Amino acid sequence: MAKECRQLLALIGISCDDSTIIQGITCDSREVKQDWLFVSLQGMSHNGDDFIDEVRAKGGIVITSHPHPDCYEVSDPQAVLVTLINDYYDSPSDKLTIIGVTGTNGKTSVCSFLSQMFTEFGQRNVVIGTNGIQLDGYCYATQNTTPGMMVCLRVFLEAIRRGIHTVMMEVSSHAIDEGRLGFIRFDRLIYTNITQDHLDYHLTFTHYQYTKFKARLYLKENGRILLNQDRDELMEMLHLRTKGIITYGLKPSHVQISNVELRGSGSSFDIGQLHFETCLLSMNNVYNLAACIALFKSLGIHSHELCEVVSRIEAPAGRMEVLKLKNHTIWIDYAHTPDALRRLLEFANQVCIGRIITVLGCGGERDQDKRHQMGTIASTLSYRAIFTEDNSRGEDPAEIIKQMSVNVLDNVSILIDRQKAIAFALSISMKSDIIIIAGKGNEQFLIVKEDKIPYNDKAFILKLTEEEPL
Repeated sequence: MAKECRQLLALIGISCDDSTIIQGITCDSREVKQDWLFVSLQGMSHNGDDFIDEVRAKGGIVITSHPHPDCYEVSDPQAVLVTLINDYYDSPSDKLTIIGVTGTNGKTSVCSFLSQMFTEFGQRNVVIGTNGIQLDGYCYATQNTTPGMMVCLRVFLEAIRRGIHTVMMEVSSHAIDEGRLGFIRFDRLIYTNITQDHLDYHLTFTHYQYTKFKARLYLKENGRILLNQDRDELMEMLHLRTKGIITYGLKPSHVQISNVELRGSGSSFDIGQLHFETCLLSMNNVYNLAACIALFKSLGIHSHELCEVVSRIEAPAGRMEVLKLKNHTIWIDYAHTPDALRRLLEFANQVCIGRIITVLGCGGERDQDKRHQMGTIASTLSYRAIFTEDNSRGEDPAEIIKQMSVNVLDNVSILIDRQKAIAFALSISMKSDIIIIAGKGNEQFLIVKEDKIPYNDKAFILKLTEEEPL
C-alpha cells in the first residue's frame, strides 16, 4: 500500500510533485495521522471542511470541494474517496463475498440466520448491523445499523487479514441516501419488504421505497438481487432492473415456498423437494429462511444439508424471541412498524389458546404518522393493550401515547413507566395467555431526553420474576 501522494492524486486528475508516502486515507478527521490523505465530505450533521485546520495540524493532506489554502480541490469528493480507497487498499470488496440485506423488517434476522448457516458450513463470517459488528466471536457496538464508510473499511480489512471471506450487512435507507456505502459492492442483495417507516426522514413512502431500490447500484458486475415475490411493493424493482433477479415466495418463484405449517412451537415448509422444519415462529420467519435458502442456492449449495442446518437455526435475541416461564409465555420482538406489529399479532391470535396482552410504545422524534396506526392495531388485535415509553427522546411520552390512542377500543391501559407496564402485563396474565413485548427487541437502553438509560426488556422480566427460562 506504499504509494506517493502524486501517484494517488494523478488518479483523480490532479498533477503535483508531492512525493510523500501516504500512510492512510480517510474522511474521518479523528483518524488522521501524519501523512494521511483526508477527503472532506459534507455530512448530515458535520461538514468536513470544519476540520481542515485540525487535519493540517496533524500532518494530514486535504482534498476538498471548496477553495482552501494548501488543499487540493475536486468537484466530487465522494467519488474521489471511492477511487482512492479502492486503489490504495486494493479494492477490498473484491476480496470478499458481501451480502447486503435491506428492507423495513427482517434485516437483523436474515443476517443472523445467514451467519449461523455459513458457520454450520464451516465458513467464518462477519455480521454488520443493528446488533453491532460481530467478528470472530467478538461484538463491537456501532451507532448506526449501517456504519459509516470508514468503519466498514476497517472491518473489511480486518476480515481479509484474518482470512474471513464472507460479510453480511444490514443496509439502511439512511446509509443509502447519505452515500455511506461508498466503495462497498455487493455479491448478493436481499430485499425482504418495504413498509411504512422513517417518514420523519424520507417524508414520503415513495422516496423511502426508491431510496431502498438505489442499493441495486452497489452490486458487483455479476451480483444478484433476491426479492420476496409476495411483496407487491418490491415488484417495481423489475421495472428498474431486468436481469440478475432471483425471486422467492408462495407465488410462482425461482425458489417457491409450499406446504407451510405454522405452529406455536415452530414452523415447517417445503422448497422444491426439500422439507424444512424449524423452531422459528411465524410466516415472517418462513420468508426470512426462504431468502437465506435462495441465497445459498444462488451460491451453488443445493444439498439436503440445508434442511439439517435450517433445523438448528435460532432466533436472534429480541426477534420473535420466546421466553417461557413457569406461569407466563412472553414474546419479545422488535416490531416497531404497523406492518410488523400487525403480522406479529395476527400470528399470535392464530396460535394462542388464551388471550393476547400487548405492551408497546412508539419512538420519539420519529415518524409520527404510524403512531395512531400501531395503537389501533394493538388495540384491535389484543385482549389488552398497554401503551408505554419507548425511546421518547426529546418528546413528552404522554403526548406520544395520546397520538397512539386515537380510535382505540376501551381495552387500552396507559403506564408510561415501561417497567410498570410490563409488570402490569404479567400481573393480569394467565398461563394460557401470550404476553407480547413489542418495539425494543434486544436494545440495551431507553433514550429519554438526552439520557441513554441502561435497560433491557428480557433482563428486566427475569429480574422481576426471579425465574430462569424453561
